[in-house]
Parts: sequence; C-alpha cells; structure tokens
Amino acid sequence: MTLSAVLVSAAPQRVAEVRESIGTLPWAEVHHEDDLGRLIAVVEGVSTEESVERLQAIQALPGVAAAEMVMHCYEEENAPVPRDSGAEAVAYLNDGEAPLRASHYRRLKAMNSD
Repeated sequence: MTLSAVLVSAAPQRVAEVRESIGTLPWAEVHHEDDLGRLIAVVEGVSTEESVERLQAIQALPGVAAAEMVMHCYEEENAPVPRDSGAEAVAYLNDGEAPLRASHYRRLKAMNSD
C-alpha cells in the first residue's frame, strides 16, 4: 500500500466544495484545511502509478486550483498496529528506541482511533 500527502489549493470560497468532492473519493481523506484555501489530503493506493493517477484525479476536481504530492511512503498492508499506551510511540518518536512494528503514520492513526 502507498500513502501520499497531497496539498490542495482552492479559492477560499470554494474550500467546502473541494473538501466535499475529495470526501466522495473512497481512497482519499481530508485531514486539514485553513482559511487561505489549503487542504491536506491523504491518498491511499496500491502502487506509485495508482497514486499519481489519483493525484491527477484530485487536480481535475472542480474548484481545485492546484494539487501537489508533498509526501509519499510505502507501508505493508498486514503490519501489526500497536494498541498500547502512547508511551511506546513517544519513545520511538523521541529517540527511536521502541521496536519498529508499524510505520509512524499507522502508529499515530492507531493512537487517534481509540
């Protein structure tokens, strides 16, 4: 699986429209928006090629002025996600001493889903 962070720009008055359009895509999720018309979306895919195609689909949405991939990473689909207290993740983020059982993104997502 691939995960990509996409920075989307729109006119401030069209942010709600763009957020809703991205929200209809089963492989994308908006995680942040601001008053200047910028949104951050996370896009899931199975390959780099698919991630690029999905970026192009976001770029083509009505109201989108620009969309750029700002981060791209690979993740094993069946990697275990820890469901412990945040102590292990904090240790990993601070000094890298925690066992690396899942990506940083999946650790944070797991901690926020409780």
